[in-house]
Amino acid sequence: MAKTHATPKLRQLHIPPNVRQHLKITPTDHLMIKSEDKIQLRTNVILSATRALLGTITTNLRGVTIDYDTNRLILKAYFDKGATAEDKELLSIALTEIVADLYQEIKKFDYEPVDLLYPTKMEVLKDWIYLRYEDII
Repeated sequence: MAKTHATPKLRQLHIPPNVRQHLKITPTDHLMIKSEDKIQLRTNVILSATRALLGTITTNLRGVTIDYDTNRLILKAYFDKGATAEDKELLSIALTEIVADLYQEIKKFDYEPVDLLYPTKMEVLKDWIYLRYEDII
């Protein structure tokens, strides 16, 4: 059996090197790799944020939404009746855990607590990480 020298990116694309050398590289090949990187980043962010929120959800928390790319992650938390110091501390700790997981993939991390009384509608950034049940009025 011949030994191949496939790079990690080529292995992800499942294109053996001996086949790839006969293919023309097009701009869409580059986009496909970038798309896979974006999917991997989204997966890593959602899994990390979900894990970090375990044990930090208080009755005051209505929802947690995030926006992210390789430059910045924003964690926005909506609180009913105002966020207590403990609420803010718990989510600050959760953000620290997210930073520990993703510091090699994302450069800057921000946390934004928002006091927004129910039934005022909350705005999603990119993805919901936590969303409590609320009757629609």
